[in-house]
Amino acid sequence: MSYQRRRGDVITFWPMVDQVNARGHTVRIPDKTNPVTFRGHVTSERSADMEVPGQGHIRVAQVTIARPVPGINTGTRLQWAGEEWDVVAPPARHGGPRATAHWSMIIRERTGV
Repeated sequence: MSYQRRRGDVITFWPMVDQVNARGHTVRIPDKTNPVTFRGHVTSERSADMEVPGQGHIRVAQVTIARPVPGINTGTRLQWAGEEWDVVAPPARHGGPRATAHWSMIIRERTGV
């Protein structure tokens, strides 16, 4: 994990915040005014064409970072390699000594954004 801590990819997270919409309902939206930037490692999990031919492509990856990101959970948006992604599995802690302990989460590319 030490290589990724120093020279990994730059990943920008937008933590989720509660906001009241026009109908008075509380909704969770990404806070684009307070981005959090980390260095981490992104590994491709899988990719496939969507169910209907010609409708697009689905890409899923795993992000590994050195420490937890406050406010990150399922539905959080992030930007990596110039594209927006959604967190589809909440962050999981992988313990061990300081040199190897890390957090990982599964992300899916946002299509049609």
